[in-house]
Amino acid sequence: MKLRVLIFVCGLLALAVAHAQRGEHAEAIAHLQRAIALNPENRALARRDPDLEPLHDADAFRRALEPGRR
Repeated sequence: MKLRVLIFVCGLLALAVAHAQRGEHAEAIAHLQRAIALNPENRALARRDPDLEPLHDADAFRRALEPGRR
């Protein structure tokens, strides 16, 4: 993965965390979905990230983490 794309993906994950912490779940999940689409390995990161815990009860969050989903 090119460095520029990697930095962009990290930014998307940071935005997802920021929105999750503010209770803005739809925005957080949208950023997370984009990060996963660019790098599916982000699914595992999202599962373990305690800062995304506010999203764990959301159906959209669970769907985003399903293998093979984009």
